[in-house]
Amino acid sequence: MSHPYRYLCRYSYIGWEYKLNLRMGLEDDNWRLTAYVNNVLDDRSLAGSFRFRDLRRFAFFDQTTFNFTFPYAQLVNLNRGRNFGVNISYSY
Repeated sequence: MSHPYRYLCRYSYIGWEYKLNLRMGLEDDNWRLTAYVNNVLDDRSLAGSFRFRDLRRFAFFDQTTFNFTFPYAQLVNLNRGRNFGVNISYSY
C-alpha cells in the first residue's frame, strides 16, 4: 500500500474544548475569600487519547509469516466535569 494515509488509523482526533472558569473574591487587610467555578459549561470532551500495542494480552501468531502480533488498545482521558468551591485564607 503506497497511499500516504495508510497509517492514519494509528492516530486519534481530539476535537475542540470549551472551557469557562470563573473566579471572584473579596479581600481585606488580614483575610481573603475567593469563590470559583471551573468548567462552567461542563465540557467532558476528550482530554487525550493514545493507541498502543497491548503486550499484556495474548499474542496472535500468523502462520503464513511466522510473526507474533499484539492487539491494539486505546487509552482515553476525559476532562473533569464542573467543580466549584470556596477558598478562605487569613494572615496574621
